[in-house]
Amino acid sequence: MKNYLQFKKSFVLGILSVFLSLVTHAQVSVTATGGTTGPTSYTTVNGALAAITAGTHQGNITINITGNTTEPIFNAANQLVASGTGLANYQSVRIVPTGNVVVSSAATPTASRGMLEFIGADSITIDGDDPLTPGTRNLTFQVATTTNTYTSALRFSSSAATANTGCRDVTVRNCIIIGSRISGVATSINFGINASGGTNGTVTTMTNQAADNDNMRIENNEFKRVYYGFHAYGHATNVMDSLVIRHNIFGNDTAALNIGNASINLGYTALTATSRSAIIEGNEIQGGNTVAGGYGTNIGGILINIGNAGAHIRNNYIHDIANYSTGLWGVFGIHITVATSNDGLKIHNNIIRDISGYRNGTTISVWRNYGIYIAAAVTNLSVIHNTIALNTPNSGGTFSNNFSACIAFNFTSGGSIADFNNNILVNNQGDGPGQVCQGVYLGNAGLFTSSPNVNRNNYFAPGVSGFVGRVNTVNHQTLTSWQSATLKDSNSFVSNPPFISTTNLRLQAGV
Repeated sequence: MKNYLQFKKSFVLGILSVFLSLVTHAQVSVTATGGTTGPTSYTTVNGALAAITAGTHQGNITINITGNTTEPIFNAANQLVASGTGLANYQSVRIVPTGNVVVSSAATPTASRGMLEFIGADSITIDGDDPLTPGTRNLTFQVATTTNTYTSALRFSSSAATANTGCRDVTVRNCIIIGSRISGVATSINFGINASGGTNGTVTTMTNQAADNDNMRIENNEFKRVYYGFHAYGHATNVMDSLVIRHNIFGNDTAALNIGNASINLGYTALTATSRSAIIEGNEIQGGNTVAGGYGTNIGGILINIGNAGAHIRNNYIHDIANYSTGLWGVFGIHITVATSNDGLKIHNNIIRDISGYRNGTTISVWRNYGIYIAAAVTNLSVIHNTIALNTPNSGGTFSNNFSACIAFNFTSGGSIADFNNNILVNNQGDGPGQVCQGVYLGNAGLFTSSPNVNRNNYFAPGVSGFVGRVNTVNHQTLTSWQSATLKDSNSFVSNPPFISTTNLRLQAGV
């Protein structure tokens, strides 16, 4: 009897030990319609991706993250490659959570690599919403803080520079993305999501190209503690068609969790304006820092680099972006950096407020603080129904050469405007000697005079330093003077808009 009881006790303890081991270590479960159908348990998401690449699971695959994981350092064997590469054979891969779970990187993330890497992998969906758990963002990807550069939580790249080798039909939604930035003033380059980086190798520059990362959706995510939130750089020939960045939150009121440089940074998403041009809409964006000294570089909420023709930038809320650089670097809500392959950009219905910098001394710099900054002669630009209010004073002591504008066109010739209508432009950035606070800065007077459609805008820039606009080197304080200089805005007006508050730029009811 005694031996039987000892056997029974040992048997129960053994079963309990196995159960506890499964609970403790099986944080990832994989089911598939082909190969090993599962459910099969893994300790990390990387382990599951490696098994799919090795052909263990096939068909339509679901990776269910049921507990917190700590991912290993980078190993090429863990990358999810394109179906048909080696033994990989799948139609789709879906990654979802059960409950609130966190996928964490190794203690020291590998430089120039992603915590999870997808190389030429198509039909990938990462959906952080567990319908049975409160909230919509139940899945967090978190990279440990490090000074190692070019790290990312998620990386999507191409397997070659040729067509049809990128990550196509990818959706990342309802996730929290936390990067590796070590502090609120750190300037080491890192990303939340990096959809660039060329072929299967290390990411070494911001302009590493990736071919055909087409049909990507980045929706309803929250990005924190990164230098760049979402960075996408397509290929000069095989661009990144049909990119949609929608309803995300970039940045945080806490400095250590904020976006350091740019929330969205794009290149080569379209060479001509088509129905497949990029869409950036409905996002909330903030970033930068208010520490004296700031960054020794220009920063912005949305950066549009080469090759984004026809991009729609609409219905975004961009606010509280600062760069208090004593080196007179710029800070912008939306920044169009070059003209090449940026025809037909549409900037519509955005609310932009409190873009501030540092102004002190007598040095004149083209880099200032602007709500929208057009740095080159883009063509067929449409800017309509935007509200921009610069209310936060610039930092610095004497303000002996303060210069700011709600919108700046900083080029001396060329370019064309399709529409510049129904914008509300308010510049309240101070009143004193040496200041020039404008609604619009025009480096090229012909940009407005040659346009058929510049009208019905509202300007408000009060005080002796406030001007409706500036054309080349001449300031125009009254609307009449501005109309004479531009030959436009015949039905525009100067009025202090009755916003609900300085932080809520909707108009009061009944106005």
